[in-house]
Amino acid sequence: QIPSESAQPAPKLNLTGRSFEGDVQLRLTGQRGAEYVVEGSTDLVTWTVLKTVTLTSNSGDLIDSEAKKLSVRFYRVRRAP
Repeated sequence: QIPSESAQPAPKLNLTGRSFEGDVQLRLTGQRGAEYVVEGSTDLVTWTVLKTVTLTSNSGDLIDSEAKKLSVRFYRVRRAP
């Protein structure tokens, strides 16, 4: 049996709501203590770092207040290098 270097679960980013003002509310789920990069895109080609987050528990909530200025925004999350 070959040991796995990445036994940590893959991070997940879920939309949890939208405020009356248009802010997008997201929940990041991953490994406590791990650092993650949340990125946004309007075309799925060009991605911009929105926030780098270190989880203090297995999940954390994020607010994207810039989303209200856009007609569409896609999100992805990856573990920080």
